[in-house]
Amino acid sequence: MMKKNRYIKLVFPPFWPVTQPYLSVPSLAAFLEKSHIACKQYDINLMVAEHIFSKSFLEVCKNRLKEKNNAVMDIIDFCIDNIEICKSEIRSPKCLDVDEYQSHLALLSLCSWIINLSYKNEVYDYAKCSYVNKLYDPLKSEDIKKCMEDVESGNIHSWVIECMKQFIEDLSTETDLVGISVSGINQIIPSVMLATMIKKRNPKVKIAFGGSIITRWHEKLNELKFLFNVVDFILFFEGEIPLYNLVQYLHGEKKIDELKNIAYCDKNGTIQLQIDLHLCIDIDQLPTPVFDRNILKKYFSPELVLPLLSSRGCYWGNCAFCDHAYTFHNSYRRRKINILIKDIKEYITKYNAKNINFHDDAISPRIISELSEALIQEKIVIRWSCEARLEKNLMPTCSD
Repeated sequence: MMKKNRYIKLVFPPFWPVTQPYLSVPSLAAFLEKSHIACKQYDINLMVAEHIFSKSFLEVCKNRLKEKNNAVMDIIDFCIDNIEICKSEIRSPKCLDVDEYQSHLALLSLCSWIINLSYKNEVYDYAKCSYVNKLYDPLKSEDIKKCMEDVESGNIHSWVIECMKQFIEDLSTETDLVGISVSGINQIIPSVMLATMIKKRNPKVKIAFGGSIITRWHEKLNELKFLFNVVDFILFFEGEIPLYNLVQYLHGEKKIDELKNIAYCDKNGTIQLQIDLHLCIDIDQLPTPVFDRNILKKYFSPELVLPLLSSRGCYWGNCAFCDHAYTFHNSYRRRKINILIKDIKEYITKYNAKNINFHDDAISPRIISELSEALIQEKIVIRWSCEARLEKNLMPTCSD
């Protein structure tokens, strides 16, 4: 049984853009903390970027190169000499100027090229936020399994593993549950690496996978049965209720067969898949996301930008090519405007936020109009951005 006084550790793994926090872990942490469950957030995606874009790591890359081409060495030395200044300035108002920002982005891209030159089996692109490990295809179950086996045996040479090693001791101690939120394909292989390292360090730690990418796995779990050698629980669809119920189970307050939208291996080695497609949370009951204030100044952006959701799912829902709403059971639920205003005020009060990026799949013209009016009425001065579908009733006055 899990000790109630221990932290639940929630992890956002590489690779994702590092210009602002991603919303999954802050939302889960807020929901658990509302129920008096202590959490620690780990944006390892950001921490890895901070590590690789450093003078010390670029020097490691330089020392790995066997071919001492003078022109290449000059480029590397230039990057080593300027990377710390670049990071400092990209987080400053100086880079609000587009040309300045582009020049700093060019240096980060050049550093990515140096890393790729030094580690032949991995390709990382900061600008596109893409990561490819040539040895492991994240869309092939046999490659995911091979990655797990190689990490377990130590038969792997990866700068991603070298960067993540520094977090393993912390993640493996003083906790009984580590939750890893996997939202993109680029995160699959790093997440498998991380989970395997944690379990190797402390087999008693329970590990849970969740996220939009993981949700798509519930129909092919038999192909991925090997995952349960490392991952104890896999959570599907919206994570708040399944994660909370899992914690209750680990505290001895629920039976495992009462849990929904979860998969695990029973004592006989049989996969138990417990899905409830009707388990949707009331979006108005969700607390305002909470962020780790200790790292907010480290995002690669000239000003802090915080994410927020005004809805879950897509109000349009007619695009044949899109499956974003799948995680939300293809339903659409919008948050009341007065609650959104409360969220924004809390962001301003707690984090001194001046910029908000709405992470909705597509924000409706109605929300844009009502939110704009409410912000004016409340005299809230803030910059905000969103993705929207161009519609006839989306008039210029909505966003003035």
